[in-house]
Amino acid sequence: MIEGITGVALAGGKSRRMGRNKALLTFEGKTLVQRCAGTLSEMFSRVVISVNQQELFPDLHMPQIVDHYKETGPIGGITSVLESGETRIFCAACDMPFLNKNLIEYLCSFTDNEAVIPVWKGRPEVLHATYSDALLPRFQFALQQGKFRITDALAKAGIRYVEEEEIRKLDPSGLSFKNVNTPTDFIEITKP
Repeated sequence: MIEGITGVALAGGKSRRMGRNKALLTFEGKTLVQRCAGTLSEMFSRVVISVNQQELFPDLHMPQIVDHYKETGPIGGITSVLESGETRIFCAACDMPFLNKNLIEYLCSFTDNEAVIPVWKGRPEVLHATYSDALLPRFQFALQQGKFRITDALAKAGIRYVEEEEIRKLDPSGLSFKNVNTPTDFIEITKP
């Protein structure tokens, strides 16, 4: 078990491109949110779910933290979780069905940074990363300024970027970052 870090399943998105709540799509016998929260529960002694409304997933018996920053995207959910008193979190978007435990453990092994963010194909994977409460003022300020991109809020923060070369040792094809945004994406992952 990873101690001192709370696992967070980010499940408060609008699912506009999917056309329905993608957290509730069933893949290999579980909804995407159950799958994500279940993997995190195997790794972290405390797991919470970031949601956009109260009691969204009554079948999941773990704390659900409501995003108090409506229409702001994932930064609002992450900020709300940190405001709830969590000091260090590992976040995973619930639409990433192929979480890699070894990679998550590696990311969580860096404890001296305000954030630890993997970079895959030149893109920071901010929804598969660790954040500390030291970033809370930055996130709150960004929200006040109407800046909802996580990367904007992290400018000049103490970030450890985990580069693709490091990631490939644990997840050679970057499957951890495969997400399900559209009906076509979902069909693709469910093909035999």
